[in-house]
Formats: sequence, structure tokens, C-alpha cells
Amino acid sequence: MPEQKENLINLIKRVEALEKKSIQMNLSPTEKENIKNALFEGWQDAVPDDATKTYFKVIWKNQSFYIPTGGEFDSKARAYQSSQQSIDSGDATKINLQTENYDVNSEFANSRFTAKIAGYYQVNASILWLASADTKVCQTQIRVKGDVAAADAKRSPGTGYISSNISDIVYLDVDDYVEMYGYQDSGGSVNLNNNSQSTFMSVHRLS
Repeated sequence: MPEQKENLINLIKRVEALEKKSIQMNLSPTEKENIKNALFEGWQDAVPDDATKTYFKVIWKNQSFYIPTGGEFDSKARAYQSSQQSIDSGDATKINLQTENYDVNSEFANSRFTAKIAGYYQVNASILWLASADTKVCQTQIRVKGDVAAADAKRSPGTGYISSNISDIVYLDVDDYVEMYGYQDSGGSVNLNNNSQSTFMSVHRLS
């Protein structure tokens, strides 16, 4: 218990030091006060929350707060499709991203990125469709909590490969999640090109 309290005291010192350096912590005044109050009563835990030791999870009165242990919180992940997926015509379908290139804070799982700290995130998503009917649409979507946040559609000039990709900046609260969806209206199923260069999603926290 003394060790945990020392961890929390050091945590508050880091937060205050970072504030003095004008590094945005994305904490509301209430959240900051709650964490400080946790030094004296009602606090339950204050320990490094993952193997990377890059942030703390503080639980105070059953509310969780994720705070960097030092420096600006570094959140980034990239994953790609390594096992081929077929997308039916006329239905927006979640894209399977089975293999991670990197995931520094264990925020990517089951083809979904889930934010552990609020902020603005750069999201890049790309799909390479292996065939399409002439003049038909292929689309890549970025979805936040299931809703379309951004999309890019390409109309096929023939029956060959077609790439659709999108890049945008989205705001995520803690536990908000990002997924990539694909849509096409060729009238039949279309396979995706499954490699790191062609069908992937990356998410990086900016601030």
C-alpha cells in the first residue's frame, strides 16, 4: 500500500510538471481534482497499467483515469489484413485486420482500435479491391463507435484492381473505438488484397 501511494504522489508530480510545460493532458478540472483527492481518501489503485509502463490507470470511486507516466502520451497502432476477405455486394462490412505492425499501448484488438486517452487522432485506412464490375463503386469507411466518420469512394473504370483510401483526424474520448469498413455494389462478391501495403488501418494520437 505505501508503494502504491508513492506511485500516486509521483504521478501527480508528473501531471503538474507536464502542465507547467504546457503539454495538454486532456483532463477536465474535475478529473484533476478527483485524482488529487485520491491522495487522501477513496482511492483504490495507482499502478502501471500495462507492460510498456507508459501510463497509469487510476481508479477513484469506481471511475478510471488514464494518465501518462512521463512525457506526452504516445498512442499509435497499425494493422493489416493478412488473411483474405471477400466482401458481398450492397452491404457495408467490417474489414478484418488480423496482423499488427505495431501497437505501442495495447489499444488494437479484434480489428478495432480503442482509445485509452482522449485526444485528436490521425486515422488512415486503405483497401485494395482485386476486381470490380465496370463503373461500380468501391468504398473505404472510417467508423467511430459504429458511425461513419469519413469515407472515400472510387468508381471502377473497368474490371481490374481498384484502391480506395481515406485519411482524417477524429476526436476520441476514452473507450471510443475506430474500425474500418468496406462497401461495394458490383453485384457479386469481391476479394481484397491481403498484405501490409494494400489493406490496412493506422491510428496515431496527435494531441
